[in-house]
Amino acid sequence: MAAGDELLVVDATTAHREGMRKLFESQGYVVTCAGTAAEALEAADRALFSVALIELDLAQEDGGLSLLRDLAQRSPDTACVLLAERPSFEASVEALRLGAVDVVLLRSKGLAAQLRQAVERASKGRRRSTPDSSFMTEVKQVLDESFRIQLEMAREVYGDVSIAAMEGFAPRILVVDEDQNALRELGGMMGDRKWEVSVEMTGGSALEKAGDHDFELVACGAELVDLPGSMVVKTIQARRPETVGLVYGGAGESSRLERYREGRRADVETPFAGMAQLLKAIAQEVDALATTGRDRSVIQAFRGAHPEFFRRFAELKLRLERVAD
Repeated sequence: MAAGDELLVVDATTAHREGMRKLFESQGYVVTCAGTAAEALEAADRALFSVALIELDLAQEDGGLSLLRDLAQRSPDTACVLLAERPSFEASVEALRLGAVDVVLLRSKGLAAQLRQAVERASKGRRRSTPDSSFMTEVKQVLDESFRIQLEMAREVYGDVSIAAMEGFAPRILVVDEDQNALRELGGMMGDRKWEVSVEMTGGSALEKAGDHDFELVACGAELVDLPGSMVVKTIQARRPETVGLVYGGAGESSRLERYREGRRADVETPFAGMAQLLKAIAQEVDALATTGRDRSVIQAFRGAHPEFFRRFAELKLRLERVAD
């Protein structure tokens, strides 16, 4: 998904809404959350959403099914995904009859991945091609480029927002290593950086820590006393896919520094030369995370200052995607 795409999340539980907001904002969506059907319909009157995630058990008659009916009338171009706490054949059939394109169980294993896949399928499933698709693809590319140019200009206009986002960014980093000398060396090189660093010496304790706190980045020794570092990183990313993972260590020419994203190894640096190389990798990832946060803040400020333009842009972009793809 590209910056500017709109997603509506409707769930009566605050924790659920905020969890989905974090998940999808990290994927480039502009997320609007609603706790009731009334709030959702008001939001649909203000913006065009490519996809809506709707909880079945909203506090109203028929719950999410009633909202599905109303949203189909208010915003027929929005693809809807129903969220259910428990399996219900009758509700699923009725939701699909009302136009929902998918049903996701909130207690499913690997929920974050299922939600991302459902939203992507919903978005793509509503698109259609025409004989002019090549022309429309070019128009869409130009529109995307114009948005990037406007974002660059917005960074200057909303410089205070951008600077505040960068200066206030204090990433939470978890370092997992049983070698105390290596930990002291890394700590000494970090200096006065504004990072919130936690240290654990085993994979088990690291997983417990990550269960209680969200970390933007996890750096883990390759071979811990109890678990492989890659397993620790993948387990943490299964819960929080946007967490960046670094796994380092090994001996001689077989030593390496691996980057993991969403549970998969993204790239490898060989050989691994020590803590200075790890610190450099951490700093690079922190800079990338700060830039993403800055751009998200700028987009929100831009959207707040020009809501009508943003609504029209999102509507046009969604129509072009359905034609071009």
